[in-house]
Amino acid sequence: MNWKTNYNIPEVLLDDITHTFKTVLPLPNKTPESYYETKKLTRSLGFPCHKIDVCEDNCMLFWKEEDRGLVQCRFCGKARYQSNVGRSGKKIPKQRMFYQPIADRLKQLYQSKTTASQLRWHAEHLSPEGEMHHPSDGKVWKHFQKTYNVSRKENFKMRAALMWTISDFPAYGMLAGWMTHGRLACLYCMDETIGLVAKWKKTQLV
Repeated sequence: MNWKTNYNIPEVLLDDITHTFKTVLPLPNKTPESYYETKKLTRSLGFPCHKIDVCEDNCMLFWKEEDRGLVQCRFCGKARYQSNVGRSGKKIPKQRMFYQPIADRLKQLYQSKTTASQLRWHAEHLSPEGEMHHPSDGKVWKHFQKTYNVSRKENFKMRAALMWTISDFPAYGMLAGWMTHGRLACLYCMDETIGLVAKWKKTQLV
């Protein structure tokens, strides 16, 4: 499954790969023989995957309740689906993303003895007396949520906020949660962004 995602392997090729593994390994074995069987296996392991339709220009996700039924983008007006339909008669989205919830992935990490021990390392590891190998060895680590106010001589719960960063444009978009390409690329202008499309290219200039 990871190969298919990283290298954009067609399903037919993945079927041949899984079939080869099935044939080469000693029999009997329970190796999945096709991409479909592999998906069924990963689904049973507790790796839910949400398929979300995306505007072809990445303007929006057809995800929330008010957007799931839309057939065109609310921003650029382009169609959500291709003009042709699939073999089953279902509409084919022009672009789609796959999302795996982070909570379910973390739960799986705790179901492996190796990764679970690594995730608990900072709380369970032992260091020689008088030596500090990790910030968790210090007393402050155990009370990192509380801060001592010298002027008032009392503890309080400190809350921090990120005020500014120095980032390139893509990282700026990830930090801000805003798409920094396409028609709404400017985080400040937003809906009032004035963009031009190059005459001989599809590149949009903001």
